[in-house]
Amino acid sequence: MENYTELQTLEESMWRAETRFDKEYLEKTLALDFFEFGRSGRVYTREQILNTPSQEIKAVLPLKNFEIKKVTDEVVLITYISEVQYEELEV
Repeated sequence: MENYTELQTLEESMWRAETRFDKEYLEKTLALDFFEFGRSGRVYTREQILNTPSQEIKAVLPLKNFEIKKVTDEVVLITYISEVQYEELEV
C-alpha cells in the first residue's frame, strides 16, 4: 500500500505526547466526526480528545502488528496492538 508509512506515522503520532496533546496538530489531523475506541473499550469523541490534558505516554513504538485493511477507495481500517509501559507500584 503506497500510503502505509504515512498512515503508520499518523497513527503513531497519537501515541507521542508532543503530538497527542498539541491541539493545533489534532485540529488539523482529526476528522470532524472522529471518535476512537480506547484501550479500555470506552469511546472518546473528537472534542474529548482535543481537551485532554497533556500527560506522559509510555507507548511502545513502532506499534505491534500494525495492519491496514482497505474498506473502500477512501476508507481504511487500521489495527494494531498497543503496548504501554506503566510504572510499577511498590508494595
